[in-house]
Formats: sequence, C-alpha cells, structure tokens
Amino acid sequence: MICKYCGCRLPDDAVFCEQCGSRIAPPAGEGNVKNNSVRKSRAPIWIACISAAVLLIAGGAFFAVWYFSGPAANSAQEKEISENADPDSFVSSKEKNNRDEIDADGDSDTGNNDSDSAGTDLIPDTDGSFSGQGNDSTSPFIISPEANASYAAALDPSTYEFYSSSTDEFNFWYPTDFYNEVTYNTRPGSISYGTNIEEITFSAKDGSQLIFQAVQRTDDLDIKTMSNRVYTTEFGRLSSPEVILNTVKDDYGKIVITGWDKNHTDNTVYCLTKVKPDVILQMTVFFPDYTDETDRLRKSYMTECYYRMCGFSNADSWRTYEDFVRENG
Repeated sequence: MICKYCGCRLPDDAVFCEQCGSRIAPPAGEGNVKNNSVRKSRAPIWIACISAAVLLIAGGAFFAVWYFSGPAANSAQEKEISENADPDSFVSSKEKNNRDEIDADGDSDTGNNDSDSAGTDLIPDTDGSFSGQGNDSTSPFIISPEANASYAAALDPSTYEFYSSSTDEFNFWYPTDFYNEVTYNTRPGSISYGTNIEEITFSAKDGSQLIFQAVQRTDDLDIKTMSNRVYTTEFGRLSSPEVILNTVKDDYGKIVITGWDKNHTDNTVYCLTKVKPDVILQMTVFFPDYTDETDRLRKSYMTECYYRMCGFSNADSWRTYEDFVRENG
C-alpha cells in the first residue's frame, strides 16, 4: 500500500506509516460501520429518485390521455361538426318545436300538437293583426288553448309569463293557464289618443279579458291637458265609475278608474292609463260580475297582480293570495 500522506510504500497490513507516522488503516470495526452508514444514507436518495421518475412518467401518460381525449379531441370534433353538420343540429329541441313547417297549402304549422305545450298560433288577419290559438314561433305569448278560466289556478303570480316590448315601460306579466286566446295587433292605424303601436288582448272562455295597449301620441298637448282628456274619456265609458287615482307629475300623468262596462253591464272594468310625453300606455281588465265573496276576492286579487306586475304602474311587488285575503277578506 502507499501512504496517502507522504507516498511511502508500506506493507498491506500496515496500520501506521513507518516514515510519517500517520494512521493508514481505520480502527478495528470502524470501516464496516462507515460503509454501512454510507450505504444506508444513500438508500432514501435512490428511492426518491425512482419515485420521482415514476410520478413523472405517470403524469406524462395522464396528460397525453387527457389532451387527446379532452380539449384537443373536442376542438377537432367541434370543428368537424361546424363545417359539416346541418345547422339545425345546434337548435334546441324547444326551438325546433317552435319552428314553422310550411305546408303545401301555405299553412304554417309547428309539428307539435301537444295540448300541454305552451304557445300561441298567431294567424294574420286581413287588417295586419294576429289572432288565434295553439303554437307558433311568431307568437311572443304563451297560453294554453285548453285553459278554462280557472281562477283558482291563476292565483300564483310566480307562474306567470313575462312580456317586454321595445317601447319603454311597456312590459307586463300574464297567466298562461287562464286565457285560452290572444290577439296581437301591431298595425299602425289611427286610434283613440294617437297611432297604435301594440295592442294585446287576452280572452278567456268566461268572457274575461286582459288588454294592453301602447299608443304613439300625435297631439301637441302638454302632459296635464292630455291627462285630463284621457281621464274624461275613460271615466265616461263606465257605469258607476270610481276614481282610484288621477295624478299629474312633471313628466307623466296616471289615471286609474274602475266601474262597470256600459256596453256589457255585467262586466266589471279596471283601467290603468299612463300618459307620457310621446306615448300612452294602457291596461284594461274585464271580469264577469262577482258571483260570491270567494269569486270577488279571486278576481280582485288577479286585478291587483296585473297592476303590480305591469311595467308602467310603478307599483310595489305582488303579494300572495293569502296575504291579500287577510287584508281584504
């Protein structure tokens, strides 16, 4: 052996260097201890390296599976669909059911004759208005042609449908299971107070009606004068009228009148009119006269809901029928 300190050649079993006196071999038993210690201390390192390699390989495999079966595959599939598929394949089933299918005779059908499906066929009249029953994509309203004017079924306003027009504030809620027919007139003809913008009339089998109308003003009167004219006109149409509200503010006038229809004396009438600088918005409710106290409460509650859920009434939110009865019963 060679002394690592001075380079002197020594016997293989030497413990100390004969020339420099340095210890050459470790004490008895120490070498084995050191070797075992080193061997043990390196084992966790190798285990950690192997574990990291396994995790890296597993992660790479998972990413490959996710990528080629996830976004990349979906993008390729969507691209293929968008380029080759029929556009109708992207239409929801509800929209498909509402699309018109034109018959050979020129009639417009939806292909859905289920009486439980909502919607309204609007058949063009000779004057350009629309009316009818059933289902049609041209109708902005949802009613059931089978509705039988059940007041008990119309006492939950949370089930009402919403309609909104391009005319400011001309929006409202209406029951879908009470009226069985609707007419929708958008022909710009000359009518009372100006030119018609929209007129929607819901009709029920018992003779009840709910009418909303937006009128373009053609007069040059100020708000106060026009409001007085509307008040006088609506008041004069009723028998035993009662004025609920008649007020004029800087930018609008509001008139609410109730009574009985002069032409149909068994019908009660509730009329709300808002006079704005450019348009007049009106809601009119017709109900057959009350048959008993329960009937009166139900019709009065529905009238209140129509008013509170009308965009141009600026009223408080609707309340439940139970709350209404507690206060008015």
